[in-house]
Amino acid sequence: KSYNWSFLLPCVNIGFSPHFGIATTLGIEWNKYRFDGNNSIVKDEFGIIGPYYPDEGIVYSKSKLVTTYVTLPLILEGQIPVSGNHRTINIGAGVIGAAKLGSHTKVVYETGGKQKEKHKDDFNLNTFRWGATGRIGYEFFQVYGTCYFTPLFEKGKGPELYPFEVGIAFTFND
Repeated sequence: KSYNWSFLLPCVNIGFSPHFGIATTLGIEWNKYRFDGNNSIVKDEFGIIGPYYPDEGIVYSKSKLVTTYVTLPLILEGQIPVSGNHRTINIGAGVIGAAKLGSHTKVVYETGGKQKEKHKDDFNLNTFRWGATGRIGYEFFQVYGTCYFTPLFEKGKGPELYPFEVGIAFTFND
């Protein structure tokens, strides 16, 4: 049940030809990673991220890690004209960099009513990350994928996980 949501500013395009060029923009991305089971994460006495299990009798109905990043994709893209109606199939691939703005965990449980706990921390998440991204679409609708080559957590300070995203995107052009 993990997901991400992004908002990107209008692209800056550098065209090499009418149907080929480079596009870049700034964006903001929110990631919500849901935990399986009755647990969350916490730093131990050595500063290493590990699982946190609640006191007996408390069962989490929701438990997640939320991250916020500013992103900067640099995409080489091509547009293939479709028939004579000025519509195009868009194909792009490139690199994406990101800088962490914030992170927190949130748990929800029932104990004499609905309880919510939110803990802000850096959770040893890497401050910067980079990866590869690609997309293909028709006009305003696209399917995309991004794979980050930087682990989610700092080396030796948490599990070795490499985030990836697959989803749909809607673009609004003039």
